[in-house]
Amino acid sequence: MDRLTKKEMLIVKFIVAQNSLATLEKELKNYRVSGIELDSVIVVFRYFSIDRNDDEYSIQYLNYCVKNYDNIKNEDYSNPIERAIKFRIDADSIEIQTIYKTYTVHYTTIPSLKDDVCKDITENKFWDYEPDGEIMDYGDTDIDSITYNDPEISDGDPFIIK
Repeated sequence: MDRLTKKEMLIVKFIVAQNSLATLEKELKNYRVSGIELDSVIVVFRYFSIDRNDDEYSIQYLNYCVKNYDNIKNEDYSNPIERAIKFRIDADSIEIQTIYKTYTVHYTTIPSLKDDVCKDITENKFWDYEPDGEIMDYGDTDIDSITYNDPEISDGDPFIIK
């Protein structure tokens, strides 16, 4: 765990100055339940001209403010901050997809026997000819099973505002 930078100290100071602890706790709970944006932090990010793309990291500041609310009010920033890190979840699936194919068997015969030979091939030996298949179109895909793997870090460095 890291310490706050000077700019981050100002950010959490502004967040705490503008919000009650109850408001911040409610916002943290809503984030955990539904992942909604953290308005209390985003407003401060805009004030400091922090890039909109960095909003996803705002959870680390909200969490810090909730855990250290009274300390921040007293301008004590000595507690470390738990940094936000990007994670990814891979999911292995088995899918069943409808594929429309045309299989072609080539055979040689005289025209008067073509129907008899065709009947013999289609009823008894079609797959013995190892027909060439050409995909004509794809249909729906149904997921037969899916297994979610444990989350892994997808971006190595934590987010720090300097």
